[in-house]
Amino acid sequence: MPPLSKFDVGACLPVVALVLDASPGLAVKATAGLLYGFALQNGAAAITYVQFFDAAAVGDVTLGSTSPTFVVGLAASAPLAMSFETPVKFKTGLVVFSTTTATGSSGAQVDGTFFIA
Repeated sequence: MPPLSKFDVGACLPVVALVLDASPGLAVKATAGLLYGFALQNGAAAITYVQFFDAAAVGDVTLGSTSPTFVVGLAASAPLAMSFETPVKFKTGLVVFSTTTATGSSGAQVDGTFFIA
């Protein structure tokens, strides 16, 4: 069976997080869905990380002990945009946090937009 495309599930919706950090994090989508891509901006003068979790609510994640589905690193004061030819499927929902280490719990400020369906 071929992978789903945006044409199979309807149009993508942008979800904008003007400030994303470890507290409170962001529930991008509270139900199952697809992540087609994202655009992030690190305003800090240090490397930051955005952790992506398959969860329905921010409270379903305990930073530092819940394993993220995947993590992306952002260079100091730099943007990062990614799109996926095959969207990433989240079975429960999509929750994101930005932190100072790849799997840590200390917050770091990042601005972001996430493209979901």
